[in-house]
Amino acid sequence: MTKKAPQKRATELVSLSHEHHHALVFCVRLKKASQTTPEITQNYVRYFWENHISSHFDNEEKYLLHLIPTALLKEQFLSEHNEIRVLINKLLTSAEEVMNNALLLSEKLNQHIRFEERILFPEIEKFASKKELQAVALQLNKSADCPVFFPEFWK
Repeated sequence: MTKKAPQKRATELVSLSHEHHHALVFCVRLKKASQTTPEITQNYVRYFWENHISSHFDNEEKYLLHLIPTALLKEQFLSEHNEIRVLINKLLTSAEEVMNNALLLSEKLNQHIRFEERILFPEIEKFASKKELQAVALQLNKSADCPVFFPEFWK
């Protein structure tokens, strides 16, 4: 079995890829939500939403949407953002099915990140000019650490 080489990312989009890495860590941790209470799971999702995902989605929609080269890709991008927002809202506002919704969120967010990294970003890099990518980078280039949450139920 051959291992795929990591994708080369335009330097202007690297900060988004770093944020995606943190979100993938979040997804892995959500898979371990059964080790804690529904309330702690909700608190963790709320914390990560408010400190990471919400602003990440807003920034992508504000600074990348106009660079997406096809209507089909734009539709998928926005549809998946909306689906994840709805799922997070459901998870945060209902005590029912918290654990199942956490697993579903983990799966949906993971799939969405893979779509952006493997399909969307390469298309943007192919069609956007260097100047357009640099304009995005000026708005996005801030180092974001992976948010810290306690209790660390995933350990």
